[in-house]
Amino acid sequence: MLSSLKSMTLPLALTYFSDAHSTDISAVMAASALIMLPVTILLLCFQKQFIKGVTISGMK
Repeated sequence: MLSSLKSMTLPLALTYFSDAHSTDISAVMAASALIMLPVTILLLCFQKQFIKGVTISGMK
């Protein structure tokens, strides 16, 4: 079991955060948006390569 906050992955840390702030749903949603932000930026930067990879892998 991960007991240290340093070794938790982001989804586990968000669960820990939402348990601690269960009544403040806006803080939980803000934390969720901040967790999704780097992945969204990476997807937008590499969108062309991502789409090309998906189309190539679909071909037989």
